[in-house]
Amino acid sequence: MKWFKLIIILLVTTILSGCNPLSKTAKSGLQVITDGVESSVFLDDQYLEKSPFINRDIKPGEYLLKIQPDDPTLVSYETKIRLRPGLLTVVTWKLAQRPELSGGVIYEMEPISSKNKSEVSFVTIPDGAIVSLQGKEKEFSPVIITDVNPDHNEFEVSLPSYESQKHTINVVPGYRMLVNVKLAKINIDGSGISDAEVEDIDSEMNQESIENIATNEAETNLIKNSTESAVIDTESQVSPPTQDEVIINTTNFFNNGEEVLRVRDKAGSTGLEIGFAKVGTKYKYLGKTESNWLYIDFNGKSGWVSGEYAQIVKVNQ
Repeated sequence: MKWFKLIIILLVTTILSGCNPLSKTAKSGLQVITDGVESSVFLDDQYLEKSPFINRDIKPGEYLLKIQPDDPTLVSYETKIRLRPGLLTVVTWKLAQRPELSGGVIYEMEPISSKNKSEVSFVTIPDGAIVSLQGKEKEFSPVIITDVNPDHNEFEVSLPSYESQKHTINVVPGYRMLVNVKLAKINIDGSGISDAEVEDIDSEMNQESIENIATNEAETNLIKNSTESAVIDTESQVSPPTQDEVIINTTNFFNNGEEVLRVRDKAGSTGLEIGFAKVGTKYKYLGKTESNWLYIDFNGKSGWVSGEYAQIVKVNQ
């Protein structure tokens, strides 16, 4: 299906079974929904039970969540989650035969300074997905939408060649709803797509192919010209790019409590994630593509970051 539509009312309230979120002894909740596909749920490699799963008596903290489908033809899913005291974390996941065809949403919450306002944060894989909340002006992920009206809000996350996600969430005053979306690629080899949809997808994929060719050409130049530097911005070049650094600007994207930017193994949002570069940190500059992806020395290995959230700075000689 071109649309993966799961309408779900998430009653993610600040109180779980009488727990006080301000209490150090408050328990956390976790709910896992796998769209009817029976799967085993693990936290830190410890088996809990089969999905659909819900437990409101889990010790708060960070865990590695694993969803292992009973069907051996489907791939499992692993991700880090943070369970907060007195709050319910909800994971809805579509399992598939290949990772790129799998997708879903993870809902978490965190308190904000204002007790009367609400916020919603959207982080997506891939980056740059189109986000619409309550049908208002569209934004591009990652994004934090402030001054959201509490109560039920419908959102949609979409991107060409990917299955859209459309859900309804319950936004609570004094909290930021963290919506982490992994979009699943549309399987054009499947039998559930009409000819018209295939034509649309082919058109979208042709455009993506053009962009990928440009990126691949940039990477080829990078290999030919130097092992350290490559596609140089000739209009602003003052010294060899290996003398410069890249500083990570604010992203409003947090991982384990730190504001970070994803580092990928190749230029573009389809590159595999190899780590997180901390905001405010400088890295050795190795080159760039025409589409403004910056090549950096990331802790002893090379990687790419989006120039939208990073910039080149000159090193004083």
